[in-house]
Parts: sequence; C-alpha cells; structure tokens
Amino acid sequence: MQVDLTPIFEKAELNNRAMLVIESLSPISMVSEIPGSHYKTSILPSKHQLCGLFENLLGWHIGLKHRKELLKKLKEIYKKSYKIDLDIPKSNSGYDPLVYHLFDIDSKGVTVQPAKIHFDDLWKKAFRRTDAVVHPKGTPNLDYSMVKIKRELSRKKDKPEQVDDKELEKLFKANLGKFPFYYATLASREYILAQGSWYLTLLIDSKFLSLLQNSIKQNSLAYMGTSDSWVDIKIEIL
Repeated sequence: MQVDLTPIFEKAELNNRAMLVIESLSPISMVSEIPGSHYKTSILPSKHQLCGLFENLLGWHIGLKHRKELLKKLKEIYKKSYKIDLDIPKSNSGYDPLVYHLFDIDSKGVTVQPAKIHFDDLWKKAFRRTDAVVHPKGTPNLDYSMVKIKRELSRKKDKPEQVDDKELEKLFKANLGKFPFYYATLASREYILAQGSWYLTLLIDSKFLSLLQNSIKQNSLAYMGTSDSWVDIKIEIL
C-alpha cells in the first residue's frame, strides 16, 4: 500500500474550525506522562494522542527511522521555502508525530467530556533485550530445537527446578533468533469506560481536514491512546 505524504510538506494554514467527535467503542487509556509502576490515564486526549489517532486513521504506520528522515526533510522545507523554524515536540513515549503542525486544539472552543467510569486493569507490555536474562525469562516460548538443550542446562542450587540464570543468558545470547522478538511483563494501567463521546474544537489546515474527511468516509474506526482503545470518529466543519 502506497502512502501519499506530500500534504505534510505543504505550508499549513490553520484557518478552519472543526468539531472532532470521538465515540469510545472499548475502554480507553490515554497515558501522557512517563509512568512509574502505575499507568494513569488522562481524561482528555493530548495533542500527541490526537496525532496518533489521525495517523492511524490515515494508515500512516511508519517506523522510527523513516519518521526521523521525514521530519528532518519537513523542517528543511519549512525553513527554506516558508522561512519558518518548525518545532515539533516529541512525546514522552518517544513518538515523533508527522501531523503535529497541521492542527491545534482550540482552547477557546467547545470541549465536552463523556461521563466516565475509571478502573484499573493489568496491561501486558512488550519489551526487547538482547543482553540480559530478563528476556528469555519473560517469555514461555522458544524454538522447539532449544527445548532439549534448555532442559540440560545447569540448575540453581537453591531452586533445582529452575535453570541457572547465567546458563540461560548464555543460551539466549547465542541463539537470539530462536526466541520471541519481544518478552512480556505486566503493569497496572488505568482505563476509562466512557458513557458518551468527547467533543473537541480544532483549528485545522483545510487540505488536512479534507484528507481526514475522505478517509473517514471509507473507515471511521481507529485507536487512541493504546492499540486496544478503539474509537469511532466524526469531524464536522464549524
């Protein structure tokens, strides 16, 4: 699937006002701050989360390396062609948005929140390490050819039913391709069960607005905050 990214390089003019309506289809979790042991949700989506929502809606699933290249080119074009030093802040999660400059949340506009029920749930995080025993200990899966070899490794003196950590680490490092790419760990995460919709007033570039509207005609579903927080989107011109 080819993705047309030319709209991000054109000079943004935030001369349109639109109402963004977000209806939750599942529990929502919108974590903006760097968490500790508990991932606490915000009650309103941040601008970075809206960027992720829009890019998800448009099908712009682009890796970190290419994002950095695109943002570098974007800033160069804005500097050379429009005489503007474009500042696009990175989110606390390290996400580099491509559409940050194409809209703003209108602080003077209407903002409506749905009635909400808050609850905590266990959330599975995916991590990757190639240099520590936490990775093979974090996944129960491995290539079948490793099963017999793992069983024959030395055991812990105080817990003979468990493989020695140093021996497991050696096995892992020597056979990275035979273990899952990620390992999982659990964390406590707060969710919102919304009874209604969010209404946010946006100042938005006309071409970007048209791009979103055309995409919504084909598919109005996307996720916001996390990949399991599904929403339905509407955008109405004011």
